[in-house]
Amino acid sequence: MKRRSTNRLYHSIRKNSCFIPLLIALVFFALFGGCDKTPKSVIVATVADSSISMDIINTIFNENKDNLTLGLEQEILVKRTILDNLIEKQLLALAAIDSGLHRQEGFARRMERKRRDIVVNIYFDDMVNSQVEPSPEELETFRRQTVAKVNMQLLKLYSPFDTVMNVYERLVSGEDFKSIALNYSTDSFSRSKAGVTGFQSSVFYLPKMRSVIDTLPVGVFSQPFFENDAYWIIKVMDKKIEPEPFYEPNDRSLFFRLLESNRLQRTLELTDSLWNANGCKINDSVVRLYEDRITGKVSYGASVNISAEFTDDEKALDFVRCDDLVWSFGEFLKGFEQVNPAFYPHKEDSPSYIRFAKRNLFEKMLYHSAEASGYLDDPRYKVQWRLTYMRSLADFMQGRLYSEIDITDKEIHDYYQANLLSYKEPTKIRVDEIRLKSLDEAKSVMKKFKNGADFGRLARKHSIRRSTADRGGDLGWTNSDRYAVYYYAAMDSGIGAVIGPIKDGIEYGIIKITDKVPSRTKDYNLVRQDIRKDLLAVARDSLKNALLDELKSEFAVEINYQLLETTVKSGRKSA
Repeated sequence: MKRRSTNRLYHSIRKNSCFIPLLIALVFFALFGGCDKTPKSVIVATVADSSISMDIINTIFNENKDNLTLGLEQEILVKRTILDNLIEKQLLALAAIDSGLHRQEGFARRMERKRRDIVVNIYFDDMVNSQVEPSPEELETFRRQTVAKVNMQLLKLYSPFDTVMNVYERLVSGEDFKSIALNYSTDSFSRSKAGVTGFQSSVFYLPKMRSVIDTLPVGVFSQPFFENDAYWIIKVMDKKIEPEPFYEPNDRSLFFRLLESNRLQRTLELTDSLWNANGCKINDSVVRLYEDRITGKVSYGASVNISAEFTDDEKALDFVRCDDLVWSFGEFLKGFEQVNPAFYPHKEDSPSYIRFAKRNLFEKMLYHSAEASGYLDDPRYKVQWRLTYMRSLADFMQGRLYSEIDITDKEIHDYYQANLLSYKEPTKIRVDEIRLKSLDEAKSVMKKFKNGADFGRLARKHSIRRSTADRGGDLGWTNSDRYAVYYYAAMDSGIGAVIGPIKDGIEYGIIKITDKVPSRTKDYNLVRQDIRKDLLAVARDSLKNALLDELKSEFAVEINYQLLETTVKSGRKSA
């Protein structure tokens, strides 16, 4: 197992970096926010000049909803584990900064993307997720609307407009709907059923779909229409009104259906709102440039490099101009790689260009709005950014550390030979069974078998385990975990032996051994990769722990478990 000592490795990583302890501490302190200044923040540990507060521990604890139901002692234990993990991550992050790994090419770009994602996710939660939970009244209204049902044929198409229109023309010309659905529809529920949905509550569909259903005559195909992320073509086959809702009040499945519907609607509304609030406009002259250049050369949405059709100067042109946001023509061309083909704009259709731009610019607009609204000063952002940066640095340091480990084939084979018993497969025994309620019944059936009766017929007639009785008693393979009482009873007997009665709980069984595979050692080639993974995990833990010991001697670490416990108990009392 080839691996350099942690001391040599750590110092070889850092040998070309400018190691100034105070500067490194200040950089880390600034990046992670340093000690919390608010009076309510409780510091339970420090690592060098950085602190770990209960706010951060609680943030991580609350990410797992199952933690919210834990008892006091379990909560303390989980939070201690979180604290220990944070100390470990913070030490590794300090080592990464100390070694200059944070200056590696690409790291800053990756972290900037992660930082923006944190801001966007918090803002989206506030603008969408926190506003969409249905009220009891809204849920009851939704439940009562489920009585209106519709059965239809449906196509959901992630295809460019030209393809969608071709599909529509083939349908109205009489081509088989089933074959078209199988080849084009992306609706997994109806695709294999000739596009037929069966009767579904119309309220389950999106607003534009419901509007089309309400106005479309039975038996007629709708014109293709776009909603959410796809084109749709439908044909209403039948409608009906149930006398009463199928769903009970407060049905959780209905709650989640309505929640997701509300979330989608709110997201679409927010997209429109951001577009309008930012004063975004499509540059029509660049649209004309795009259409003139590609017409006759590539089809709209074709999987080709349309970017090659334009010069760098042309790609630098503004395609979308907003108040404080610009989207270049080059970014527009790259946008085809970011969305499904249903979003592709089509010729001389301004709404399709706007839809394409909105979809591609959504996260940028979210970030711009969040930044303008002061979210970079939001405590939630600061905590999540600190955690993300720290974890990324720690992972980077671990990755560099682990890259030095080399598990050789000899080590793997030697481990296999030294632990053959660990790779021994136990004997497997297959049996037929006759299951009986009492010992007297079992003795009676056993007597019939000894007098020449067929075991399978006896099982079909007498066994109370009907799932096996219908198969002549076939119970399948037994082992130490599955029907163990039969397994051990049959261990010393051969194929064809009939054993019983065997007491199993309050009932009795008679078994017949139908097959037996003796114990054997697993082939080396079958377990080689598993052994390698195990040895690699051991080596990684050993190397990481050695480095942590070294770091603890270099950076001061102070932990106050008692304060953590007191704070948790205090929080319980005040809740």
